[in-house]
Amino acid sequence: MCVFKVLKGIITLLIVAFVISGPFAFEAYKEQNKEKTDEKESQWQGIIVLWDYPSFDKESGTRYGWIAKKIEEFEKENRGVFIDFKPIDPEHCLPEIETAIKTNTLPDIAPVGSERAVQQLGVLEPLDSFVHEGSMDKYISGVKDSITYQGNIYGIPKLIDLHVIAFNRYELENCDSDIPKEVKWTKKDFLHLSQVVYEISKKPFIVGESTLFSIIQYLKDQGELVNLEEVNGFKRTKNIYSEFEKRDFSAISCSTMDLAKVEYALGSPGEYKLITLYNESENQYLQGNCISYGVFKQKDKQKLEMCLKLIDFITCNSEQLNLWKFNAFPVVKGVHSIYDEDSDMGQLENLIKNSNKSFINTLSTQDKVDLMKKYEER
Repeated sequence: MCVFKVLKGIITLLIVAFVISGPFAFEAYKEQNKEKTDEKESQWQGIIVLWDYPSFDKESGTRYGWIAKKIEEFEKENRGVFIDFKPIDPEHCLPEIETAIKTNTLPDIAPVGSERAVQQLGVLEPLDSFVHEGSMDKYISGVKDSITYQGNIYGIPKLIDLHVIAFNRYELENCDSDIPKEVKWTKKDFLHLSQVVYEISKKPFIVGESTLFSIIQYLKDQGELVNLEEVNGFKRTKNIYSEFEKRDFSAISCSTMDLAKVEYALGSPGEYKLITLYNESENQYLQGNCISYGVFKQKDKQKLEMCLKLIDFITCNSEQLNLWKFNAFPVVKGVHSIYDEDSDMGQLENLIKNSNKSFINTLSTQDKVDLMKKYEER
């Protein structure tokens, strides 16, 4: 009976305490919640115009599904901020940027932070004051060079798309020559084996337009352009996917991200041997692209900060682990290998991590036109 009275007393005291303190606790909760709401409402609100390249997702079969989902999530987390998204073709991006400058219709964000031709125009925001000290150390060495111009940082890296050559594995293994097991081939290996495979198979070496400039630049012989048509049955194409479907080739030059669509449509990548050209003296490989977001000059500092918040949301470390869906490579050091089950892509990933190569898109639109004119007239 005594114990019951004690328990009853304790319960009574707790009820009284709750009745007395409850309103104060509720007011404190409301104040705390109001502070969070005020903080969200005080941040910049408005429209951010974002241009971005397609990233074909070999898991879902979509080109823009991933970025659309990220935009939806970001808008939910940032009330009053709306993203006006425009898909942009990589081949048309620089001309559209040049047109947008003339018509004063530049986007707020575009994947041109590593494009030297755009960095030189003076239309991008220098991001040095917004990048935390030491944060650039998290990127692999070649990436840091690509976003820096004349000492200023102009981009936030997203991924690396490496230019490769996909040899028809069946035709390659049928030639009576030693085939390097590694993915890095010297220029001598490439010229010899591509010629041997072509002579045996009589199938063309197909070069996609997106990688043509990389190959032409790499295979210069003491400054002179190599005649690819004579060396290895060269054939240019604007549609590498149709060439993969035909399977009537000895090799195809493309980017690793091009292969994501091929894998989705045609199945296993095991039919192809991927290689990248290697220059031992310079530790360089066939050129790749570091895709980085740049922010065009803003009058409103708060909007600029919101643009950077969006880019950080898109390029965060957790997203680096999902780049395998696009056959792309991480830009951040220390990311666990995402290609453990793909020997060729795994080797390429390790080469990028350990390379000093700078993934800088140094050619302007006019540079490419001049190079192609010189190549056609050689």
